[in-house]
Amino acid sequence: AEYMGANATLDMQGAALWLVLLMCVAKLLSTMVDFGNTTNSEVAVEQAESPLKFQPVRAGSAPESSAQKYLQKIMQSAPKGLTWDQYGQYIVDEAKKSFLQEVTPPDDAPVTLVSGAFGIGPDGYEQEPFDPSALVSTFLKYPQNKVVFATEELLTTISPHIDNTTTKVIVIDIQQLKKYFGQAYRDIDTIRNNPNWRFQVGWLQNSPQATLSEFNMIVMSKLFFLREAARLNPWNTESFLWMDASVSCVTPAKLTRKHMGVFNQHFDRLFLPFFTYKPEVETHGFPWHLYDHFLNDYAVEQRVVKGWAFGGRAEFIEVAALLVDLIIRETLHQQAMGNGDSILSILMYRFPDVVHPFSLNSACASSDQYDRSCPGFSNSAYWCAVFEWALHGPPSR
Repeated sequence: AEYMGANATLDMQGAALWLVLLMCVAKLLSTMVDFGNTTNSEVAVEQAESPLKFQPVRAGSAPESSAQKYLQKIMQSAPKGLTWDQYGQYIVDEAKKSFLQEVTPPDDAPVTLVSGAFGIGPDGYEQEPFDPSALVSTFLKYPQNKVVFATEELLTTISPHIDNTTTKVIVIDIQQLKKYFGQAYRDIDTIRNNPNWRFQVGWLQNSPQATLSEFNMIVMSKLFFLREAARLNPWNTESFLWMDASVSCVTPAKLTRKHMGVFNQHFDRLFLPFFTYKPEVETHGFPWHLYDHFLNDYAVEQRVVKGWAFGGRAEFIEVAALLVDLIIRETLHQQAMGNGDSILSILMYRFPDVVHPFSLNSACASSDQYDRSCPGFSNSAYWCAVFEWALHGPPSR
């Protein structure tokens, strides 16, 4: 159905499409997004025969959570004829009535850190062969307990660097992930090869979202990976923080449990860091006029999520992941695509009840003592601001 805005009513064709989509999402949710499609007995055999120094777990092997059960009932009770955003808001409203509560963890509450090894380098481009140095020198050095998602092909590469007492590895089957995305994956491939999208601006044609067929599928799945880590919860924590393996803002050993206060303070909902940006043509490849449309905000400046570090408590991750699934499929169906950060930005704008935003416009690389002054820079965002808050406290105002 042609997208007509936030309050539009789907026509009969669109209603039929949504009915099919809702049934598919309900089925996927009920089967826990079975990326691995592997039984527990098969996993046990593989672990017994594995030459690895750790025992990987297959994605999709987590038991059903109470939040999943609530969400299944909510989805089944949804009124007919809702637009994607109305349906998403219905899920949020009903979840708040039944199980979704805003609770701020203590500043020193333990947090599981989550990242991935998918053969993509720090610059976003494919590595052949995969270089694990970013993962090894940064993410695996953090003292907190960790979860790493990895493809089957990279298990032996990362194995020498895994400490099984602090790190659990979850195997992702990329082919199963493609099946889960289904039409959305085919839409990604169609859009990235469309000259009207690919040549909007000069840099886009050589970007990873344009040149790598699986890139956008993977980066759009970060919240799905975070959800899977929360479902398995190998370290029995209340909260989970996704961190790209290339995040190198602080010396890992310094980011101890006592420095997690700024994150825990934002884990009453889903913590999403953002910066402000004035688009001229596009944002991460998402055409600006369509982006404004999906944000439902037509301000000159946009708030854009920087999705290299985000997270929260398991209940909010469950709800947010379902909303992200809706956003991914709707935007791609409308032939609108940016990257994973674009999807999280739409989540922040459209469903504020599940998000606790954090402004990265609090410092910049050229500032002194994190004083917010960025002379000579039109964009004052500083990606590492939240980590400097963690170590040194908020900037002076």
